[in-house]
Amino acid sequence: MDKYNFHSHTYRCGHAEGTEEEYILKAIEEGFKYYGVSDHVMFPFINQPGIRGDYDINFQPYITAVNDLKIKYKNDIDLHIGMEVEYSPLLDNYYRDLLKNELDYLIMGQHFHMENNMHFYNYDKYSDGVDLYVDDMILGMESGLILYVAHPDQFVYYYDKRDERLIKICERVVKAAKRTDTPLELNISKVEFLRWQGSKNPEQEASFPLDMFWRIVGKEHAKVVIGLDSHHPRFVSTAGFNYALELVNRYNLNVLDAKEIIKRMDKIKKAIG
Repeated sequence: MDKYNFHSHTYRCGHAEGTEEEYILKAIEEGFKYYGVSDHVMFPFINQPGIRGDYDINFQPYITAVNDLKIKYKNDIDLHIGMEVEYSPLLDNYYRDLLKNELDYLIMGQHFHMENNMHFYNYDKYSDGVDLYVDDMILGMESGLILYVAHPDQFVYYYDKRDERLIKICERVVKAAKRTDTPLELNISKVEFLRWQGSKNPEQEASFPLDMFWRIVGKEHAKVVIGLDSHHPRFVSTAGFNYALELVNRYNLNVLDAKEIIKRMDKIKKAIG
């Protein structure tokens, strides 16, 4: 399988390092054939320093930079521009406009819940935070706008008991992905970060990938995408991609190749006009 990654950030979000070009150069060096830059979505009406870039300062330069790199490195790598978004029906029209006018794709990485006042709140603010998290993910899957769900097993942040309820949460997410034909991302960023820090047991220390979840994904044959979730160019690596392939084999996952992902990307763009 050709190496690919469609989940990658830049310094613009305030919690990652490296320019767009630094990530692309590292991807080319590592032999990646397909790459997508997907920094956290920026809003003209929401300011969250350290979480996402300032729209007035960063948005247009981000779009211009990646589109220029598409041309500059067209003979070296197949490059795409996207953003990682939190889904809410209140943001649906904004996301549609981004896909129509600026972006090739959106990936959904839920970090916050949006209430009717158009403000984001952490899920741990709510007594039913894990259920709300899954509700929001499923709404995003049903929207038809999402290329794939980033770190879908991150719900362990809001419910970390290994019990029957967690199994049911896993099953609910996987069934929704199957019903909506939405791929789930096998996100290896936590393990690779801990490995880089020198951990001797990164899989055991990382909050995800969640073993219970991916066994269900494999059993149900839901579609899967590999995601490096790179926050520094050093994590755009062959070693990381190969580790993901080890997990694909371990859980017998129905992993998509880059051409299938791009085909889905084009299908979503065509559907919204």
